[in-house]
Amino acid sequence: MDDIYLREVAGKGRGVFAARNYRKGELVEAAPVIVIPDEDTDLIDKTTLADYYYKWGDSHFALALGYGSLYNFSATPNLYFKPDLKNKVMLYLTMKSIRKDQELTIDYQCDLSFEPID
Repeated sequence: MDDIYLREVAGKGRGVFAARNYRKGELVEAAPVIVIPDEDTDLIDKTTLADYYYKWGDSHFALALGYGSLYNFSATPNLYFKPDLKNKVMLYLTMKSIRKDQELTIDYQCDLSFEPID
């Protein structure tokens, strides 16, 4: 994971940043996930992890490891994520060219519980 790094972002907490330039369509990260059955989400929603998991298939959720659960939201993201259900990894790919030291962001694809800062 030498190609990405964490840094504090004003108003957002930690953010993930590019340690090099990326071209459109490049894989930034293949983050392993912990699959969570739907019936366990009520328990998780009572913890800090509630802000960090993804929908996974039709009836599960997943917590992405690596930097996967730390990408900040943007209404104009530069990454998109794609679940690889078979291999239990979340893929993060570039939507456009990204410059070194630029923040890597995604659209959470859900209702937000906060006012976005872009």
